[in-house]
This record gives sequence, structure tokens and C-alpha cells, in this order.
Amino acid sequence: MEKVSIAIPNDIKLIVVVMSGAVSYAKILGFSEKECSHIELILEEVLSNVIKFDYMPGQSENIVVDIESTTLGIGIRIKSNGIPLDVETIKSYENVSIEQILTQNVNGLGTLLIKKFADNIKYTNKGKEGQEIEIEKYLSAETALVKDNEVISDDAEIAKVTDFEFYVRRLHPFEAHAISKLAYYAYKQSYIYEYIYFPDRVKQLNLTNQLMSYVAVNKANEEIIGHSANIPEIDSDLCEIGVAFVNPAYRGAGCLKDILEYQFQEMIGMEFSGICGYALTAHPYSQRAAYKKGLRESALYISKLISLELNQINISNKVRASYILMFYYFKDNKNKNIFVPEKHKNIIGKIYKNLGISNRILEISNRKNISTEETAIIEIHKDAHFCAHIHICKYGKDVKENIHHTLKTFCINRIETVFLYVPLDCPETSELCNDFENMGFFFCGIKPGKGHREWLILQYLNNQNYNYESLVFCSEFGEMLLKYIKENDPSQNI
Repeated sequence: MEKVSIAIPNDIKLIVVVMSGAVSYAKILGFSEKECSHIELILEEVLSNVIKFDYMPGQSENIVVDIESTTLGIGIRIKSNGIPLDVETIKSYENVSIEQILTQNVNGLGTLLIKKFADNIKYTNKGKEGQEIEIEKYLSAETALVKDNEVISDDAEIAKVTDFEFYVRRLHPFEAHAISKLAYYAYKQSYIYEYIYFPDRVKQLNLTNQLMSYVAVNKANEEIIGHSANIPEIDSDLCEIGVAFVNPAYRGAGCLKDILEYQFQEMIGMEFSGICGYALTAHPYSQRAAYKKGLRESALYISKLISLELNQINISNKVRASYILMFYYFKDNKNKNIFVPEKHKNIIGKIYKNLGISNRILEISNRKNISTEETAIIEIHKDAHFCAHIHICKYGKDVKENIHHTLKTFCINRIETVFLYVPLDCPETSELCNDFENMGFFFCGIKPGKGHREWLILQYLNNQNYNYESLVFCSEFGEMLLKYIKENDPSQNI
């Protein structure tokens, strides 16, 4: 559907005009009466706040509201020229509970209401151009539009296309919307990389080469039927092959295999030291594709993702998803000494052997190497899947206390899984690994980093007893790594 724009003066009595227009638009898209009432509540709350608090007394300005269909539902953009938004304060209200609002008279009820009924909301100060509030609400899975006005139900049997030819090329920027639709075909609304559902972001990321998309195209009608991308890693010298999916109707025809071959050849000519992929363990398909290109398993991230929903792939007993890191060095793989904990020396040696890396000298140091003077340097970040990542960039006298405090903070804030990245080029790692495991961390695997650094990864499950039986692997090594990690998970011994 075409975008609709509504302009109203900053008069609170005219909010109903916007609400009425948005609801009419939403009904055409297929939103239910209940969902439409949620849209009304969102708009009433947001526009009331804008009109009441974002203008000086007596100031008269127009507010422009754009309404348009998105890949997953409806998008609403509110543009105004009032007082700049206090974005940080607004965000702080997102963590306020109902109990705090009722018992402590804390502000934030409106923000809590908006957060409950909107799937995405973004506040932006644009300087002289004013302020923008972007809201997106998804259609329910039962009514989501997949292809114009066509609805595919979860139980529908998708007819397989068998007699066709395809070719592989780079994505053209104007085709970004086709990739967002394709992601929905394959994963509904659950894919790990949320930006893939926003065509504008897909386009921009491709223009800046932060995402290099490659597509399989049906020769008969130029329909894009498969996608995979090269993604330069921020924290390593590798390039990730990922965001790979195929239209369920075309699965099994070799689309992904040919895209990966094309990607691999392109990547070799770039400035990367190797290639990596994060393969799902809910099924073996992406693992097999990576395995055929020479990538091998090095780490198993447990409970890394919110449960995914894969169209036309049956997954029972849904739990938080896990993935396995697979990688391959194709240049600059130099000899190096690494310092490993004695407990894990054997499995680390097996991982390097599995990767075809024979020039690592595994050493075990002792506590005398640990710095007692300098302060530790750690970096932390959280992701959209309720996971946290802690990198020990430099050891110091307070490293154990620092890690323990950080872990406790994440647990209190209901982070599901915490990953600790420990540098293998530092002698301290051999001895301190045991201290970290006494905090509840357990083995995850090995990961390359920046400047040819390599990390030992440990992981912590926050009050989870994980169902390892749900994981599927395509190789004996993957099964062996799973068994080792499960045996080291302290929650399995309770």
C-alpha cells in the first residue's frame, strides 16, 4: 500500500483524526479490532505527550504523521518541530516496573504502555529538522501479509518448485524489500538479525558494505529466491557468511550452495584473514553448507538466541536457540604460542586439529605471571537476545572482582546468557580460567579476534537448565563438542 500522510495543528482535540486514519489503514492491512485498539492507545499517548510537553506556551506548529505498510505490519512516523526530546530520560522509563509506578509514584506509565503495545519504537532528535518518533506494530502471525495480499498460514503446505534455473549475483539496492520478504518466508518474525526486516536498513548496509548481499535469482521471472551475505566482523579479522535463507518453495535445489561459492570467491580477494559462520543447531542444513566450504566447528554458544521459527522446518520442544561457530583461515595463519588452562588443554588441541591448524604451541603458565599492579581492562555489551558479552582486553589485579561484579549485575537484570572472552595470548589465562569457572562459567570454545588474537570463550547460563537434547549437528566433531560442553555445564550436575 502507498504511504499516507496526515498533518494536524498541535491541538489535542485533533488527535482523533490521526487515530481514525491510522486505524482505517491498519484494518486494510488485516489488523484485528483488538490490535487496532492498541494502535489507538499508542497514538493517543504519544501525540498527547508531544502536544502537552514539546511546545512553548502559545506556540502553533503542524505535526505530520506518516502511515505506511512495512514487511511485518504497519509503520507510523510522527514528525514535529517542538522542544528537543530527552531521549535518555525516555529510555530510562522503559526499565520501570508497574510496581514502581504504583507504589513509588515513578514516571513512565505512558512509556510502559507504548512499549507493551508497539513492537518497535525509536525516538530521534534531528536538530533543525525537528524530532521524529518511529513506531512499528507487527501483524499477528496468522494475518501477516507475506506477498502483497497473499497470506500463508503456518500449516499450509508450500508447493515445491522443481523445474527451474537460477543464477547468482550481488543484490541491487532497489531490491532490498524483496530480501525482507524472503526473510519472512523463511523465518517468520524471528530471525536473529532484526535489521533484515527493514528494507531501508538492508539497502543502506549494502551501500556501505557493512552487509554484502548475494542472491539467487529465478531465470524465468527474475524472482529473488535465496539470499546470503558477507558481513565484516567488528571484533575479528574474519568475514562472516550469514543471513542465509531460501524461499521454502525452492529449498533443496542447491541455491544456497551456489550463493556460498560465489561469496567465497569474492571474499578471498578482500582484506580478510578468513571466513566464519554462525550455524543454527535447530537443524543441520546451514552447518552442512558451511562444512562443504571447509569451515569447521570451534565453539558452541548455548542459549544464544530467542527461539526461532523456521517456516516449513519442523522443530519441536522450542527452547532458546544455540548456534555453533565454524570458521576457516585462508591467509595470515602464523605460528603462535597460546596459554591454555590445563583442564581444557586436550579439547582445545582437538579444536585446532579439527580446524586444520597445526602451528599452535599450547602452553600452561602459573600464577606468578598474573599482574598485581595494573587495573584490568574489560569491554562489555548486550545484544537483542538477552545475552551479554565480556571481553578481557587486559588482565589486572582486580580482574576477578570486576568479572564477578559484572556477572552479578547482568544476572540481576535478567540477562539469560553471559559470554566471557579470555585472551589466549596472555599467560594469566591458564590459571584464572579455573577462578572464572568457580563463578559458574563453563567451556564454550575458541574464536578468532582482531590482529590475529584468539579468544577462549566461557559461558554462563542464568538460572537455566538447558535441554541439550534439542541440538542437532552434521558432524561427529560437533557431537563430541556438545558432549564436552554439556559435561562441563554445572546446571547439568544439579
